[in-house]
Amino acid sequence: MNAENENLKRIQRISRRIQRVLAAAMFALPLALAAYWFFYNDLPAAAQAGARIGVLIVGPVAGPLRLLAFAITMISAGVTLWGCYTLRRLFRLYASGRIFDAENAVCFRRLGWIFIVQVLANLITVPGLAVTLSAQNPPGQKQLAFSIGSGELGGLLAGAMILVIAAVMEEGRKLEEDQRLTV
Repeated sequence: MNAENENLKRIQRISRRIQRVLAAAMFALPLALAAYWFFYNDLPAAAQAGARIGVLIVGPVAGPLRLLAFAITMISAGVTLWGCYTLRRLFRLYASGRIFDAENAVCFRRLGWIFIVQVLANLITVPGLAVTLSAQNPPGQKQLAFSIGSGELGGLLAGAMILVIAAVMEEGRKLEEDQRLTV
């Protein structure tokens, strides 16, 4: 019993730390993206989004286009923030000692869907950035890019696996509850 109590205390302590890290990430991510797009033209070419998605950009990107690019990247970042929020909620449950609770399964189910939605958000972000960043290129040099690869497949697979884990957790919780209520 004492080992179980120590294990629970360790889970609670680590969960509180993870909550703080996630809160900092939720604060820092939008600020970092805003700084990235504000200073975009001053970045080395290899660090610019255009180079990472294979889009040739002629000249510096105008302020309104950088603002639009920020909004486009916030689509994907918004899903990431949703994931951080959901993880904070899950670790808040753990920190309060609620390890196998109905809300835990809800958090896991939501995380599964977040992985899947993140893939969809990335499928929107890359073409949106390509069109935005090449918008001021001369005629004939505007570009459209689309990217799908093993990362997207991995995200879909991870999302599906987490959804199954959530269903297993919910069934286990129901069985434990039935057992507890059986006289």
